[in-house]
Amino acid sequence: MNEEGQGMKDGQETPWIGSEQTKHVSVEQISRKETDQVEQCDGQLPDTQGEASAKLHANTLKKMMKACREKLGSEALFLIELTEIGSLIRAESTGGSYVLSSTVINYMKEMHIADRMLKRKLNAKKPGLLAAEESSLKGLWAPREMKDVSQSLLGVAENSIYCIPVLEEEKVIIMYAYWIRGCPFPERAEQIILKEGKEIALYAQGRLIQKAEHDTLARMESLLSEPLIGSSPVFLSTLEQACKVARTDFSVVLLGPRGCGKTTIARAIHEMSHRKRKPFVAFNCANFMPNILESELFGSRRGAFTGAVDRTGYLMRANGGTIFVDSIESCPLEIQAKLRDVLEGRSFYPVGSRNPEKVDVRFLAAINENPVVLAKENRLQHDFWDRIGVQFIKIPPLWQRISDIPELAFYFLERERKKCFDANKKLKGFSPEAMQALQSYYWPGNVRELCNVISRLLIYANNEFATEKDVTDAINILLDVKDYSPFKSIFELPFHQAHKMFMSLYMQKKMEEAGNKKARAAKLAKLSRGTFYNILKRCKISSENE
Repeated sequence: MNEEGQGMKDGQETPWIGSEQTKHVSVEQISRKETDQVEQCDGQLPDTQGEASAKLHANTLKKMMKACREKLGSEALFLIELTEIGSLIRAESTGGSYVLSSTVINYMKEMHIADRMLKRKLNAKKPGLLAAEESSLKGLWAPREMKDVSQSLLGVAENSIYCIPVLEEEKVIIMYAYWIRGCPFPERAEQIILKEGKEIALYAQGRLIQKAEHDTLARMESLLSEPLIGSSPVFLSTLEQACKVARTDFSVVLLGPRGCGKTTIARAIHEMSHRKRKPFVAFNCANFMPNILESELFGSRRGAFTGAVDRTGYLMRANGGTIFVDSIESCPLEIQAKLRDVLEGRSFYPVGSRNPEKVDVRFLAAINENPVVLAKENRLQHDFWDRIGVQFIKIPPLWQRISDIPELAFYFLERERKKCFDANKKLKGFSPEAMQALQSYYWPGNVRELCNVISRLLIYANNEFATEKDVTDAINILLDVKDYSPFKSIFELPFHQAHKMFMSLYMQKKMEEAGNKKARAAKLAKLSRGTFYNILKRCKISSENE
């Protein structure tokens, strides 16, 4: 036990920052030891050597973060990369409840942008002047040094959060530390983070450059109006495809269940394309009765039918930009035929008009049902489908990306909090048990349902950190039996879909229990490594140490 400072958490003694006499393993010692171990892998086969080296690097990064957190005596420590579309958690170490404040992170991002603009102006006047100078960005103690404090930080200790850039090269990496009762030795904490934070960031950056998600996010050239939250492999694969199709004018069909974020992805494709300064218009076929859908989409002229007025259709409103046609399974066949002509570049006639009109639009579409089944049932015209389905992007349901739930939950917590006008609202985060409950649910309503649950927690949770009971109550608010289970939704699915969903949930759970180590997870599942690895591949689940 440390002599200089102690902290109490959940009835247990938690060490704060140790004295000079307290022995700690430094991150430099850990990384040096790891280098020696990598050299010992040279006698292995190439594939085995690469896998062993990757595992060793991932485990070393975790140990470095944990060693630094324990030396700081903090409840949580995050290594976060600031990107043009938001922030990405690159490494973390947690030992209890914590608040991950997007307000603080966004503040650091705004300061970085301002600092970069200042440098450009000074360089324009005196080229090369700042080349060898240190960054003007300094660390931030929150909420003490913040002018505008978000509700998530109201009532917390003045030195609860310390956030500082530790690497500013091609990418900006910040270190974020959280103390639930405030840091007792701020100056000492600053010294530790300045000394060890950059080494951790350099080590992590060297490994992350090789990852596909790093390349994916680097392609996003401009800020999006709505951030794309998540870093799971299956979601990053979706972003990779979105980036590729954004550089074209081909029509794209987004496939995925309700609430999975198809409209958000469609808007992102538009905002990354050359049409980003032109309108983005969303048209949901399911929102209109079949008899008025044509006039809403193509426009109408006064007197065309009872109650008809001169109306500019959604297609013409999107002229020059992008139109997103959602729920095309609800689009009548005659409207599909008319849209087919527009896709071929032909003109169209508004309802009740003899004058043809022509538009220049990029088509994005979404479908919620199986197109093969729709075609067999004569609800989908083959010619229309052939023209609109040039490219397909599958949007994964939330149960396939449960590793993204913590980041999504904190994002929704900050966003939905702005709709609350009760200054006494205390909810700042989630207990480990609450987060586990969020990650154990099936989420039939996907991201939209998760957002709704977080909104309910803001209304009903009475503690600073949501409990497991808070989460289960928020999920089951419309159910008679207050005991949710992911299997309730499985029984409502066709067998092959239920089997696929169960496999994915089961494999993700075993990987979590095994600390993301595939060999150990295979033993827990009582499967051979080969069988286990093949199922992981089919479920599109990858580990950090791959």
